[in-house]
Amino acid sequence: MHAFLIGVGAALADTTSLILVFLGLSVFIEFPYVQAGIWLLGAGVLVYLGSVSLKESADKIRSKKATPSNRAPLIEGYILAITNPMGWVWWLGVSGVIMGSLGGISKTFAFLSSLPIILGTLLWFSAVALLLHFGRRFVNEKTMKIISFLAGLILMGFGMRFGYQAILALT
Repeated sequence: MHAFLIGVGAALADTTSLILVFLGLSVFIEFPYVQAGIWLLGAGVLVYLGSVSLKESADKIRSKKATPSNRAPLIEGYILAITNPMGWVWWLGVSGVIMGSLGGISKTFAFLSSLPIILGTLLWFSAVALLLHFGRRFVNEKTMKIISFLAGLILMGFGMRFGYQAILALT
């Protein structure tokens, strides 16, 4: 359920982005400082998540008995998706350009045509949540530590790459 709610949060963030692009936010992506800000925000989030994952890979894995989390997974998913610079590049760059150059097609049609992306996000996270739920019994503690460690390295690598993109956007 936790993983599914994170997915719902991500879908809500994508919907927010879509609405903002629909209302005309895409013109701001042309400014280098806006681009750099998006890249820096994404870099910070990814480096933080990577460091948390690396730390958790060194900690003892909790027991298999489910314990309630005090975190809000819906908000976590929303924040993670809304701060993802690649998401903004997609919504502002590709979707913004498409909505800006519609010609005879109405903006309402373009907006509604983008909604399957939101549905796809929900379906993806639902599939991941089911895979996590049923696949958990096949993964041992050592495998989880390795996965967490590798995920942390990958997240930090992407975070550094996004930081580099921010520097490029300013030069």
